[in-house]
Amino acid sequence: RQFYERHLAEINRKLRSVDAMQSKDNRLLAEFGELALSEMKPLHIEAYFGGMLTKPGTKNRILSRLKVILDTAVRLKYLESSPAADFVQEYEPQNPYPVMSEQEAEQFVEYAKRDSNRVSADALLLMYFTGLRAGNIISLRRNQIDVVQRTMTIPKAKNGRYQVFPLNARAMEVIQARMEQSGSEYLFPSDRTKTGFIGHPTDVMKRISELMRKDGVLAPHIVTGK
Repeated sequence: RQFYERHLAEINRKLRSVDAMQSKDNRLLAEFGELALSEMKPLHIEAYFGGMLTKPGTKNRILSRLKVILDTAVRLKYLESSPAADFVQEYEPQNPYPVMSEQEAEQFVEYAKRDSNRVSADALLLMYFTGLRAGNIISLRRNQIDVVQRTMTIPKAKNGRYQVFPLNARAMEVIQARMEQSGSEYLFPSDRTKTGFIGHPTDVMKRISELMRKDGVLAPHIVTGK
């Protein structure tokens, strides 16, 4: 832990975003934080990852982070060699869902624009145009949008901190349409929910996907998480 805290800047010297590593570091520090670097052995690492009940992808990313930290310790001469050097990543099954081409993605946009549920369909479009999570989009308020700067502020992103995202022209088109049509503080309001905004637009997504498949068009994978 002392090495990590003292040399965090050196560990992260090749990273653009430190926040993305924090959750992995917390897990590693909880396991190895009280262990001296010189005492860390391959057996410790093997036991830790052997008992980890997570997907291979998660294990691989945590292992990669541990290797970066230990390689830094070697480079700074705290260790002669890394106890994680011989560990290899687990096999990750390929994504069973084919990647949509740009043309197929544009077809999804056209199908969404024709859907009868404009509020939920617009939420789907904004998710697509921004790449943000459904929970961030459906709960979007007017005061989170800076029309002049063309930015969206997410008060509590996945890493627990607020973030400001730039908005492209297509995202702004959806947002401006919602601002004109919605008299609520929410861009995607609903009088059927306790929150005041719509739920996850899963049903609309299913309807659009079914229509696309019926027409022989590759439909996007439906993600139901928040």
